[in-house]
Amino acid sequence: MGAILASLVYVLAATLGYVAVLHLFHPPEGNRDDHIVVRSRIHRALISTLANVILAAFIMTYAIGSSESIGQAFNYFGLGINWLTTVDVARTIILFAGLFIGPIMKKIVEDYQEMNRLKELHRYSRDETREIRNLNHLNDDTSGKTNVNTVQGKATETELQMRDYLVAPGTEEITYTGIAAGIFQPFFENHSGMKENVIIWTPFLFGTAHLHHAFELCKEGYPKSAIIFTVTFQLLYTTLFGVLTNLVFFNSESIWCCIAAHSFCNFMGVPSLNPRTENMAYKFMYWLLLAFGVWFFRTRFNSLTMPISSQ
Repeated sequence: MGAILASLVYVLAATLGYVAVLHLFHPPEGNRDDHIVVRSRIHRALISTLANVILAAFIMTYAIGSSESIGQAFNYFGLGINWLTTVDVARTIILFAGLFIGPIMKKIVEDYQEMNRLKELHRYSRDETREIRNLNHLNDDTSGKTNVNTVQGKATETELQMRDYLVAPGTEEITYTGIAAGIFQPFFENHSGMKENVIIWTPFLFGTAHLHHAFELCKEGYPKSAIIFTVTFQLLYTTLFGVLTNLVFFNSESIWCCIAAHSFCNFMGVPSLNPRTENMAYKFMYWLLLAFGVWFFRTRFNSLTMPISSQ
């Protein structure tokens, strides 16, 4: 029991510390999408996660004795990798792509419509096109120097993509799934029901880690009602997502599959339930694809998240 309690204490410290490091020790001021803030948080998240992985492995091996070696501790965190890992990751992406089949098709249709719209614009004469460009240039000039300076302070598209699709999924999954859930794996055999409790309860740590967004929204001047709604939705959504990635983690025995799923979901975003169109046939087809995606995800979850080597 002492080893379990020590593991729990470390998990609480590591998960709370992940968020604390982003906001303590003189962090740069500004919006979360500002260049200097994005770079600072990327560096802090990477360093914090690396330190947590090493420290957790040492504690499991030399302090509480739940792991026989550092390497075994890393395997408990799902960090093991071999030539079949890429296959397992690809299968996980296929599973989540099936879940998002509706939004994916919606994106394809919208991109096709946008391409046709651009083709229509190209039919204008050169004089008309030049006139439109001049008008746009005039509007840009009226925006003033303050606007230009604000844009210059924003992070580049590459930095935002690195944060949203690589660093955030990687560091969050390693901390809130690999360490928070994996550290308890040595106790599952002798403690009935512990695995189920870990799957259900540790995601609350991931959910509460997003509550700090409330302070950022306050500083940006959002109304309290909007802040409460946004933070409550994030808490519920991220907690449920944490349960999902825990299931992926224990099925696949790989944190890399969880990172791939997290990154893919960040890219797709929260799917719309009501596409903006008056075409009822298109709406019906979209809803049908959403239903198919849920069915596919539910029926293929275990088969596509289990390691290929075990099948």
